[in-house]
Amino acid sequence: MNQQTCAGTRFGCRCPTGVLLVQVALCLLLTACGSSGSPAGLPAPTLGEPLVSATSVTLDWTAVDGADEYVVFWNLGTTLDTATASALVGIEDTTVIHAALTPGDTYVYAVAAVADGSVGQGSGEKSVTVPVGITEYLSITARNGSAVLTWTEVNGATSYNIYRSTTQGFDPALETPLTTTGGLTHTDPGLSNGTTYYYVVCAEGPDAEGLPSHEISARPKAGGDGPATATVSLTEPSRMVVMNWETVGGAEGNYNIYWGTSPGIDPATAEQEALGVKPPYLVHGLEESTAYYYVVTAMVPSTADPEVLEETDPSPEVGLFAMPSEASEGMPEGRVEEFWIRAHPGALELGWEPILGAQSYTLYRWTEGGAMGEMPYVEVFEETFMDESVGNGTTYYYVVCAKGTDHESKESLQVSGKPGGTYACEPTLLVRDATKELLVLSWDDTGAASFTIDWRAPALPEGENSGTLTDDASPLVHTGLTGGVHYYYTITAGGTSAEVGGMTSGGSGGEAPVEEGLGANSSVPILFAHPYGLAGEPIQDDPGLLPWQRTGTGLRPRAGEIVHDTLVFPLFREEDLRDPLDLTAPVYEQRLPSTWQAFWDIYPAAATEPLDVKILWGGRLAPKVIKSRSGVIRVECSAIFDLPEGETLDAYEMKKTQEFQQPGGGGELILENFGTTTGTYEVSEMIVFSPNARLKIQKLADDAVTPVGPIFFEGTLAQSYESGGGPLHFGSEMKAPGNFVYGYVWNLSQSDLSESEWSGYWRITISFDPVATWTVGEVDPDTGEYTTETHSVVNNLNITGVAIGEGTENWDPPDSPNSASIVVNVR
Repeated sequence: MNQQTCAGTRFGCRCPTGVLLVQVALCLLLTACGSSGSPAGLPAPTLGEPLVSATSVTLDWTAVDGADEYVVFWNLGTTLDTATASALVGIEDTTVIHAALTPGDTYVYAVAAVADGSVGQGSGEKSVTVPVGITEYLSITARNGSAVLTWTEVNGATSYNIYRSTTQGFDPALETPLTTTGGLTHTDPGLSNGTTYYYVVCAEGPDAEGLPSHEISARPKAGGDGPATATVSLTEPSRMVVMNWETVGGAEGNYNIYWGTSPGIDPATAEQEALGVKPPYLVHGLEESTAYYYVVTAMVPSTADPEVLEETDPSPEVGLFAMPSEASEGMPEGRVEEFWIRAHPGALELGWEPILGAQSYTLYRWTEGGAMGEMPYVEVFEETFMDESVGNGTTYYYVVCAKGTDHESKESLQVSGKPGGTYACEPTLLVRDATKELLVLSWDDTGAASFTIDWRAPALPEGENSGTLTDDASPLVHTGLTGGVHYYYTITAGGTSAEVGGMTSGGSGGEAPVEEGLGANSSVPILFAHPYGLAGEPIQDDPGLLPWQRTGTGLRPRAGEIVHDTLVFPLFREEDLRDPLDLTAPVYEQRLPSTWQAFWDIYPAAATEPLDVKILWGGRLAPKVIKSRSGVIRVECSAIFDLPEGETLDAYEMKKTQEFQQPGGGGELILENFGTTTGTYEVSEMIVFSPNARLKIQKLADDAVTPVGPIFFEGTLAQSYESGGGPLHFGSEMKAPGNFVYGYVWNLSQSDLSESEWSGYWRITISFDPVATWTVGEVDPDTGEYTTETHSVVNNLNITGVAIGEGTENWDPPDSPNSASIVVNVR
């Protein structure tokens, strides 16, 4: 939102020429200007009560008939000063956020409507004091007879009040501060060992005390042979905790963490958070409004037998309270329940199910002997990631967390992979949390009649930690496993594959699985404008194959992965129908993450006439003003081709499935996300894929027309092929349940722009390059040689119309036959 000092006559009543700021403000506050130039009947808006946060004030008011826009006058203090008041101008809505305010300061506001360059009658004044913020990132260290508190600075705070109680959940408003300090740490001495103490810190502003921090606790104890101190600190307002402690001689990074939701943690009965880790250790996925308590033990050589490790006494106990989030939309719904890994030479490919409410995903990576989650490895904005920063012969371990606007989910189960050399097939392992006894392994077909799968699980007792399986086809479901154990697999068939691994779910059995996912599928017809698929690979147009058998689209299983020879639509036979518990219609089993479920075809590359398409922007861009406090906006669009009049194609109904079992019982769960039902419906259009697509995002001036500053983003699908895609690239996406779009994650918060610079008009443009060129490469499975191939295609698409969201009844004309844009206002 623009913030400026009002000057000149643009926003003044049409009083004498040359009106100054003081006259503008006076005009605003008068109930009748008296000038013949004032717009008749332009009354004062009613200004509502301001909504204040730690750094901003949200104002809203009633609409005024005939208003073109609104102007808000403001200054520090409790009364508008007509000589110095500033103004927020050009406001087209009846609400505005006044940001970047100073905690502890008092602001006063009034608003007036503007029509034809004249300001109407002014509203009444409203004043508000911006409070100091909540003390966050509070940590505590428990010691022998004392506790040490530390916190980060709060803007506007002049000092900090520390409250202490021996009662959990106490109200600091009813207590006298234990002490007040101007610093960011306090040591509380003279405590009784074995007693749990609870603390809250409040920042003190010039006029009032801020809101209380989350509650944190410590239970001092006398020194023993365990870690002398333990520290816990909150790294986000409610979801993640850093554990730290003093090391013990002989432990060599071998420490155990125990936790519970009540004080008095006994390692003999408490839940295990982690075993055999080293400090610091990051705990994920805390539940909101829940207290957590932790102790740490060390594993050290026994004095009687140095070859035997013994567990020390626990450290002093520390605890905290995970605060509730301020907005439910900031919390992803659940954690990633299905996570897969695929091993390549020199790379590891990871993928997972999409999580509702996730705006990105955080991957954590470590190597053997390292502690899980010491630091985030990378933030990803899609549900796949190709990790090329790996070394052959080294095993890498991963977990993934879904991340909303404010919080991060609990971590997934672990997967692992060891890239290296040349091998006969590239294995994929899927882990899921629906059962603790099952892992699913699949691999490339090498032409062998059978495969030998060697597995190991070092965490199991000797004699139970390895074995061999045989199978004649992929996928293999390995059942009867132990919960909470990491299993490793290699496959032999004309050579030995790379190793992949994953952890089964821990905890007691009987958990009901949540919705499961295997990836993206098409339910609507897709037309490929050139003989190249979603990954830039050529579509194999073998005349001996039916069209839907051809590979290379990116929607099909690879050659050799087709699991049935009955060539009917949808892919599978009647005997593959399943009956999910929560659905009325049967659903076809989705055997592979890449399984497609709809018609597709290839548009001839040698067409004499260009193909006419219409551009449909995603509904997220439909609002006149996009309010993005998180700085992340999803940009999506589709290119649509209308079939000749009277012609239709089949699209397939898709349903999200729940838990259901194999026919004949046995308790084995089918891995399913979206499946095609037996129902179809007719459509008169196809969604078009072309590698020539380009996206451009550029900031505009306040006139919403003139480009200003550098281009925020410009990229093509062809560039994504060369780079491997990822969060900074424009790419093709399959959206549940089965729609296809061109997509880009527009992340303003990760740019060099400040939050105030996000505001304003932006032009988003989709176009088709005259020529698209990209390079793809592959490793020869026999020689290990890496070769590349360059592809180029000439555009054969014309844009004839553009619409946003559901507004497709009336298509607007595009900017040109090869370009269509929309303008959005980001606040």
